[in-house]
Amino acid sequence: MFKKKPQKRDEILMVLAAVGVMQDEFSYAAVPIDEITFCLRVDFKQKIKDLELLSILNECLAGDYCVQENNSWYLTSEGANLADEYLASHQV
Repeated sequence: MFKKKPQKRDEILMVLAAVGVMQDEFSYAAVPIDEITFCLRVDFKQKIKDLELLSILNECLAGDYCVQENNSWYLTSEGANLADEYLASHQV
């Protein structure tokens, strides 16, 4: 049913891609964490617990790949480029 858990770098890129997909759905607005979780589960076939997802998002924040706005997230231009590259190289 769900795909095998990806390696850490792939997991970070996949989370960035999920944020990007949902930003598109939300007309480029910041995306709530529950919507990112939903996208990962439905579109990427990955189940990531909220605390683990928050940890990954904080890594992305530290790397300047995304920005946190209240309890929502959006990609920086660098994060968007990485998300686009991930989506182009994977069938989602």
